[in-house]
Amino acid sequence: MKYLNKIWRLAKDFFSRYPAVLSGCVIYVYLFISIMHYYIKVKTIPLNFYDIFTIFSALPFMWFLSVALVKIIDVRAKLYESERQRILTQKELELHQAQLQAMKETVRSLQHHINNPLTVIMLSMEAASKAASGNQEVVYSLTKAKQSIDQIHIALVGFSSMQDYRTEPIDTYYGKMVTLKPTAQIH
Repeated sequence: MKYLNKIWRLAKDFFSRYPAVLSGCVIYVYLFISIMHYYIKVKTIPLNFYDIFTIFSALPFMWFLSVALVKIIDVRAKLYESERQRILTQKELELHQAQLQAMKETVRSLQHHINNPLTVIMLSMEAASKAASGNQEVVYSLTKAKQSIDQIHIALVGFSSMQDYRTEPIDTYYGKMVTLKPTAQIH
């Protein structure tokens, strides 16, 4: 039984890949049966034109039927391929959405764990800036540090509000890095 299923599957795959071969087989089998019927009738009774016409009259219709069969198999194959592409695209979209959701949740967690210490650092820096108001070097360093903290905050807000992303290779050892797509600019 397993052997017959394998043969059936191979034949089905072959004829779906080459529908014209199946069509030709159908036409030639019908032609063979018609010719055999014609020879049997010729041996038993004399035939007139109408008898010959009735024996071979279905041959053109068989040709049209086989052409239709080829077209149906071709359309079915195209439909199957488009459905397969749609399913792959849908799976890819679902995966992309799941990745984006996971990334947003990760960024929210990072925001929580980073913003709290950043707030403490910023308050300490403001106090240090007031205390060192006479020392320009210290004020300059504190200002640069505050700008860096603002950049971290802006980057976290941008990542949490993004709608799409892309990945860029950074190193073969580390893999890829997620970056925002140009449409989702950080403000």
